[in-house]
Amino acid sequence: MQVDEKAFIYVRISKDKEGAGLGVERQRADCAKLAAELGWTVVKVYDDNDTSAYALRKPRKGFNEMCSALEEGVADRVLVWHTDRLVRRTPELESFIELCERRNVTVHTVKAGILDLSTATGQMMARVQGAIAQHEVARGIERMKSAKRQAAVDGRYRGGPRPFGYESDGVTLRESEANAVREGAAQLLRGTSLRQVTREWNEAGFRTSRGGLEFKSGQVRNVMLRKRNAGMIEHEGKILGEASWEPIFDRDTLTALESLLRDPARASGVTYERRWTGSNVYFCGKEGCGARMLTTGAQRGKESLPAYRCSRSSHLSRLVEPVDEYVESVVLERLSRPDAKIVLGSDMQVNVEALKKREAAVEARLDDLMTMFNADEITGPQFKSGTAEKRQELADVRAEIARAREQSVLANLILAGDDMKAAWNACSPDVRGKIVDALMTVTILPASRGRKIGGKYFDHRFIRIVWKDPSAA
Repeated sequence: MQVDEKAFIYVRISKDKEGAGLGVERQRADCAKLAAELGWTVVKVYDDNDTSAYALRKPRKGFNEMCSALEEGVADRVLVWHTDRLVRRTPELESFIELCERRNVTVHTVKAGILDLSTATGQMMARVQGAIAQHEVARGIERMKSAKRQAAVDGRYRGGPRPFGYESDGVTLRESEANAVREGAAQLLRGTSLRQVTREWNEAGFRTSRGGLEFKSGQVRNVMLRKRNAGMIEHEGKILGEASWEPIFDRDTLTALESLLRDPARASGVTYERRWTGSNVYFCGKEGCGARMLTTGAQRGKESLPAYRCSRSSHLSRLVEPVDEYVESVVLERLSRPDAKIVLGSDMQVNVEALKKREAAVEARLDDLMTMFNADEITGPQFKSGTAEKRQELADVRAEIARAREQSVLANLILAGDDMKAAWNACSPDVRGKIVDALMTVTILPASRGRKIGGKYFDHRFIRIVWKDPSAA
């Protein structure tokens, strides 16, 4: 009389791209057919769909549950499609062999026959097949790495999760996201906080390309620091060359962002984002005071309006809006003059425009060296030496530009182009305050209450502006 043997079926597939589980279903059907031929009763089917037996980062829940059930004696037979569906890593195989030997478990496969792990011969066969499977995995990884490196060298997209700012092909710009990255980079370099950029992205409805979740500041930071944004191919921490896809911004911007966002001081610093241009920028003009003005609320009838008030005492206050409008009109008038860039350099110790010209010259020299080498006008060692020297010079120039952009809110206006007014209007109140503070000293003077000359409550004569750079007046 045939004994009714109880068995488990275990099925697994590493990658289920369609997510339909068709691979494991085929394995299940073949194993069920084998169980019927052997006259075994299938107690339970364990599966790990879309799970690697080699990688450690994703545990195999089904396999672990089956091992626990074998330990408890629920069944003493296991059916798998092939031995490589069961285990592929040597440490895991040894653990499974020990379990099978101790609990007298037999493994049957559809493709490789019986595997009695309670015997020395069965264990040897399992180890040999496991070594072959592990070798195949290692070769597959080598081929994959080689293919990815070649793709990197060729400047091609190497696959993976969709990068924010690009379509799923990794090459075509997704304009809405690319514009958000571009504008976010400009905001950060103008002095806007990472937290504020993150808030604006989430409010605009942008979500992470992986998971579709709201952004956190750290994720925005990672997006900003990607080499691919500047059209650069990075492989295993090294820059291999130019990418084939369209960059979101230029290399100077990336270098400046790296200098800014990787500054250790940012990690421990407290982010302060002013809501009004003159908060902690304007000064109290009451005789003998000179304290900075902060923002508070002022009651005007039934309405509460923002007002600047002396941080030391309540002896002087002025409504925010008319003061800011006047100060900004003075700044914009000065920025509209032909020599505005001279003024905008007042908080810098370096000439940004000169650095940009020097950068272009070094890049041109690198192109010349390549042309000369291709034309056999210079030797390989000469090309290598000259290129190394110029690349270091280029890196130094870009580092200087990055420091200027990080340290000077005005440098970013210079680098923004000719439309200074548009660049000013794009700045947040926090950045505008930094610019005002760099250009001038604004003092709010005491004034009598009530309407002034012309019937207005605000009189610009009680706002004193002293330019920090005498040539700016």
